[in-house]
Amino acid sequence: GWVVFVLDTTEIALYDADAPPEHAAAYLQAQPIESAPHMQTYNSAAGPSQLTALNTFLSQTQTPKSVIIATHHPIHPTPHTTAHLAWDHPSILTTIFTHKSKVHTVLSGHFHEGSYSQQEGVHFLVMPAMLSHPDQNAFSILRLSDEGEPRTIHVDGCGTKTQDMILKG
Repeated sequence: GWVVFVLDTTEIALYDADAPPEHAAAYLQAQPIESAPHMQTYNSAAGPSQLTALNTFLSQTQTPKSVIIATHHPIHPTPHTTAHLAWDHPSILTTIFTHKSKVHTVLSGHFHEGSYSQQEGVHFLVMPAMLSHPDQNAFSILRLSDEGEPRTIHVDGCGTKTQDMILKG
C-alpha cells in the first residue's frame, strides 16, 4: 500500500503565535534574503525534529516508491517557486534524496499558481490554490495504483488551473 507522511513546514514561523519567535529569527539571520530569496517572512520551516522523524520513518520503510510526503510549502526549487520555498528545503531535499527509492511524490501548496517538477525519480507537485479564483472551485482527485510496475498516481484535475497528470514511480 501507500503511506502519506505529513511534514508541517509551518512549525517554525514568524506568523505563528504559538511558535517561539527566536527560532524563526535564527533561520532568517542565518540566510539573508539577498542571497536566499526563499527567506521571506511569509515562509517558514519544518525544523530539525521533524527532519529527524522523516529520516527515521523513511529508513524504516520497506516498500519502494510507496511514500507520499505532504507539505504546505514547496521544497523543490523551480524558477516559479523560489520565493515560496520552505526555509529548510535544502535539508528536507537531502533527506528525501537519501531515500529516493522509497519516496514517490511530494505534494505541496503555498505557491498559488501550482507547479510540477521531477528530480532523481521523485515527483514534486505543487497544487494550485482555490484562493486565486474565489468564484470557481478547484480540486484534484488522486487515484493511487500499486497494480503492476511502476506505482502510479493519477491526478484528475477539476476546476481552474488544474490538469490531469500521471505520475509514474
